[in-house]
Amino acid sequence: TGGSKSNLGLYGAKQFPEHSENLDQQLNTFFHWFYWCRNVGAAIVHLGVAYLQETYPFGGYVVICVAVLLSGLVFIVGKCGWYEPDEGQEQVLSIVRGIVSASRRASRPVHRAPGGCLERWLDRANESRAREEVDDVKQLFSLLWIFLCFILYFTLNSQSQRLRLPTFGGTEGTDGVFLNVFNEATILLTIPIMHWLVYPWMARVGRELTSLERIGIGMILSVASMIAAALVEVYRREQVLNGNFFIQQISNHKIHAADMTVFVQVPQFLLSGMSEVMTLITGQYFVYTQAPMRAKGTVMGLLLLMWGLGNYFSLGLSALFNAISYKMTGKQWFPLELNDGRAEWFFLFLAIFMLLNAVFFLFLAQRYKYKTYRSYRLLADVNVNAGTPNVIT
Repeated sequence: TGGSKSNLGLYGAKQFPEHSENLDQQLNTFFHWFYWCRNVGAAIVHLGVAYLQETYPFGGYVVICVAVLLSGLVFIVGKCGWYEPDEGQEQVLSIVRGIVSASRRASRPVHRAPGGCLERWLDRANESRAREEVDDVKQLFSLLWIFLCFILYFTLNSQSQRLRLPTFGGTEGTDGVFLNVFNEATILLTIPIMHWLVYPWMARVGRELTSLERIGIGMILSVASMIAAALVEVYRREQVLNGNFFIQQISNHKIHAADMTVFVQVPQFLLSGMSEVMTLITGQYFVYTQAPMRAKGTVMGLLLLMWGLGNYFSLGLSALFNAISYKMTGKQWFPLELNDGRAEWFFLFLAIFMLLNAVFFLFLAQRYKYKTYRSYRLLADVNVNAGTPNVIT
């Protein structure tokens, strides 16, 4: 799905011509409802396909295969009526050449700008490259710093829901799958509330949140989700110690599972869902609107790369935590048998890392300067129509 995920949202956003009067509002609306539709599909999978997979294992694969084929057919049929933007290929190599040109000139004597400040090393590339290209390189570097925060967010967010799931009448594994529906349900409810009520109200009272402010709030909500998971783990282990447990078979291991309702985990799923709405949806809108005109597809793909890297890095977090705890205390605090460890410290460990990540992100957000590439494109079109060179100065 890497090809579809990295291009479908980009293609949908490009359906709105850049000369539209309310382009920012249209893009913001699109990314909200695009993510809403994705979670509708996820909820169907967790509610219907997961149950079908438990009852008829081969049937789940058939349903998924048919759904993918139908979606491809709908895309092809509908494509004839869609807007095809008139644009050339992305010039990523041109941006790379700008970086190389600037780095080669970094050893040359530094001139002083009229204001007395040392000129930035990238500005030296202006001698041989167009200024627009140098500005694109600068913007790309600014976004890469933001992407570093996204990597850690995706890494820690994928771990925030890790907890042994007690059963409440279903087959093993099914309860955990169905519980994920609370995450999707939260997203499906939060998106219209935020988009139709909260954001417009804040704009009317004169406190409209910027994209980076929304992302920062989402990271704080992720911290709250991890703290909620830690509290649930403390409560779960107390139930086991008080004898309120039953023997549960997981693979070849028998464990003492707390005899409590699985719905105690709902708060952390609610917080995680709200965090996704604030961070991921706004993140896609922010990256699309702030990416250089000649590299929007590449930068959007980099966002999904950060998502994938975060998921891969999360696989080693528990091992890292166990190594640290073993060196400090001689015991693993997140073992296979959770009742012999201190899993709540693992969640607090993640919460602290996410909090530090949010602080660093807010530091970057305060210094970030938003770009408006739409005016660049319009100015370039005017210059071309007037017969002047298409160079932005």
